[in-house]
Amino acid sequence: MYIAQDAGPAVVGLLRPRVVVPEWLVETSAARQAMAIAHEQAHLAGYDPQLLTVALFLVVLMPWNLPLWWQLHRLRYAIEVDCDARVLKSGLDTRQYGEFLIDVSQRPSVYIGAVAAMTESTSFLEERIILMVRDPGKWGSAATVLLGSLALALVAVAAQVTPPNFGSSDGTPRPAILTPEVLDPYVGFYVRGASLVYGITRDGARLLLHVPSYDPVEFVPDGQMNFVAAVGGPVFTFVRDAQGQITGLAQHVGIAFSVPMTRTDASAAQTIMTDNDLKARSQTPTPGSAAALRRLIEGIRTRRPNYDEMAPWFAELVKETTSFNEVYVRRGIVHSIEFRKVDATGYDAYEVRQEGGISLWTISMGSNGLIEDACNDNLELTGRILPDQILSICFCPRGLRPSI
Repeated sequence: MYIAQDAGPAVVGLLRPRVVVPEWLVETSAARQAMAIAHEQAHLAGYDPQLLTVALFLVVLMPWNLPLWWQLHRLRYAIEVDCDARVLKSGLDTRQYGEFLIDVSQRPSVYIGAVAAMTESTSFLEERIILMVRDPGKWGSAATVLLGSLALALVAVAAQVTPPNFGSSDGTPRPAILTPEVLDPYVGFYVRGASLVYGITRDGARLLLHVPSYDPVEFVPDGQMNFVAAVGGPVFTFVRDAQGQITGLAQHVGIAFSVPMTRTDASAAQTIMTDNDLKARSQTPTPGSAAALRRLIEGIRTRRPNYDEMAPWFAELVKETTSFNEVYVRRGIVHSIEFRKVDATGYDAYEVRQEGGISLWTISMGSNGLIEDACNDNLELTGRILPDQILSICFCPRGLRPSI
């Protein structure tokens, strides 16, 4: 306990709080000194300094929160009322204790701050004395139980509310709840390379992904507006320009690499899909695609790809996927490249045999003779590939990954 010239009675400190009393208290009777000490010891026993510190810290973090300031004021009031009740419960006379509180309020004291102290405003002290002398209401206990039960019920309800974008327990992302107005800007056509068209349409509050030869699948957004096909597969994000307009779509394969797709208008997309359909009907590979594919694989195998034979975006993709193509380095030289079919996207599909295994490749050539795109899939198979497997297998690296 410390004696101050004109501060207190109060409790000061956080980790090791101490009682501070003014000099005038030393000159009063032993009974009044005991009342003051009993009051401050009740604060210490109830950890009131620590509670006030936590409340004050919250106000410092959110000083703009006016209801929080009001709650701090009411907390100080509740702490003093509770302290009075504990002091009187120990056996002190209510009248003498009330007179002592009035006497303390009339003594000048320096304001120490947000501490547990006997000195409060006159109206505050009046309310405390009224509560001390008033008989407890007969409905007080019932009201306490009722309000406590209501508080517990509200906490239970709040605990059961699930945020709209919260992931499920098995790690599967739940769709974000979006309005048609939010989804409409995503609707359109996006082209990978020169001939693979992805279509995005809206059905009510859902986006649908359309890929040639596949049924439409739901394009499900998560809380960060990343999209995945409902059947699984890679993650897609939409690309925006400086004005916020959507200009493209990016397909992410883990954290390894991304495949860019440029947004195009409906007329250009329809022209591409019509050309792809005509080529697929003819089942005629693009002249030079087999030779270009052989040079591509040999370049990958020898770790010296000829990037001048590739479209710029595809050259970057080959650089990013070098580690993924090491399997073709280990398989050795190419024995044969056999044409299998033209798929629905206009890509030429080839069965490639190396010393160490078989793989299926698809390739798309531009009108300028450059490789616009190529995909591959490892096939640890013996014998030939069945014709009806070709489309399902070769399409895997380019989007969806269906069961074979």
